[in-house]
Amino acid sequence: MAETLLEEVNPNGNIQAVVESDDDVCYFYLFAAPDILAPGDDYISSDTGMSCKDLGGIGICGAPRGTVHYRNDKGENCTRTGLVSICD
Repeated sequence: MAETLLEEVNPNGNIQAVVESDDDVCYFYLFAAPDILAPGDDYISSDTGMSCKDLGGIGICGAPRGTVHYRNDKGENCTRTGLVSICD
């Protein structure tokens, strides 16, 4: 299980950065307020099931609209609705 190393919200309060680490990998996430993600120019992260927008090599991610089914990096089948993800 990954341990949270850092959680920080920008001064405007619309983007949050999270850094997590497990024994093998360090994860960096940027979460954006829903109004930053516009339909048509976003994608679903295959690692987290989050709705993301590509800003030239960096993905800004937020809760998806609706329910997303995906397979995480451990090969588990996952379902995400909003900020809640359940994997089996």
